[in-house]
Amino acid sequence: MYYGTLCRIHALLLGAWAGRRFARETKHMHIRPALSVSYLVLFAAVTVVIYLKVSGQMKFVYHIGMVLYALASLLAVWLLCDEKNPAGRILDNEPFAFFSRYSYEIYLWQYPVLVVCGSLKLSSAFWHYLLQAAVILILSVWTHTVTDIIFQKKRV
Repeated sequence: MYYGTLCRIHALLLGAWAGRRFARETKHMHIRPALSVSYLVLFAAVTVVIYLKVSGQMKFVYHIGMVLYALASLLAVWLLCDEKNPAGRILDNEPFAFFSRYSYEIYLWQYPVLVVCGSLKLSSAFWHYLLQAAVILILSVWTHTVTDIIFQKKRV
């Protein structure tokens, strides 16, 4: 199993559970948009602070930090599903929908592509980063398409 998936399985399972549990309930939410947007701004700020300040080598990150962050992310996604939330309406546009559709495949391909590009010394110029992003996106769309074809054949 890919190590990144093993390390984050709790987040994947929590997301799958929430998707099944709350898929039909978002239309009946009665959360004030100001409260929802305030949480999302706070969540984004905390995410930036964590990115800048927290070391991936800390035991806390793996013992409880990732679980807490997954729960906070779950709340953020749930709030974004509210039709009254202006941030949710903005994120419902096509560019964001594209990344949402292929997010798991992007997650699976980013590390292998970065490792290969690093070993080939393709990580020093700006165009190298653009190339890496393009390769990750192409592989992600390809993987998504191939797995869709395979699973559609099995359903028939």
